[in-house]
Amino acid sequence: IILKIFFLKCDFILYACEKNLDYLDDYVKDKNKFQPFPCSVDNNYFRNLYNSLLVDKIILKKKYLRNENCLNLVYAGRLTERKNTLGIFKVINRLSNNEKLKIHIFIIGNGPQKKDLEDFAKANSLNSTFYSFMNHDELAEIFTISDYFCINSDYDASPKVINEAMNFALPIICKNTIGTSEDLIINKYNGYIYKNDDDLLNIFKKIINNFKERKYEGVNSQKILD
Repeated sequence: IILKIFFLKCDFILYACEKNLDYLDDYVKDKNKFQPFPCSVDNNYFRNLYNSLLVDKIILKKKYLRNENCLNLVYAGRLTERKNTLGIFKVINRLSNNEKLKIHIFIIGNGPQKKDLEDFAKANSLNSTFYSFMNHDELAEIFTISDYFCINSDYDASPKVINEAMNFALPIICKNTIGTSEDLIINKYNGYIYKNDDDLLNIFKKIINNFKERKYEGVNSQKILD
């Protein structure tokens, strides 16, 4: 009741994403009040950074990759229970031994779940590399040599890192609990939106050996931002 009265007094109501709009729709009768106000990043900055690093991609691969034939996933952000990055590790661990060996995951960030992630990866012999917080220049190098960005938050309103990663021609693997998932990701066009662990498992099985699709989806990530 209070929200309906509050929004009645507003001349304009800004929304950042489609899920944001769906929520507000229940409280606002006059739909003409809605105005889009996308929550984004400086795409030109990140795109220029990516283009400048492409000339050194071979050198960067030698610097960061243990095996160039692996599917390289990357996650960057806080390592908390809500972000549930551990869930990604648990799904990878459900793959066959042969399939697990084909996946490598970069984890970039700090937080209370980091030790649990490191312990789980070690106990289950998962291919993984951990880094602490990186500035944009350092993070850009990892993005440039990765194949997919993967985020598994149980809830996340608008993680800007998705937008950043797309500038590096990275397709996105994203849980449907991410607020901006439907705005930035078109399923099977520039990545995948999934509902649960079984969905994510099937995605990993599908993309492990599909190199052509990775490139196609990565180019489409940039097209969406354009």
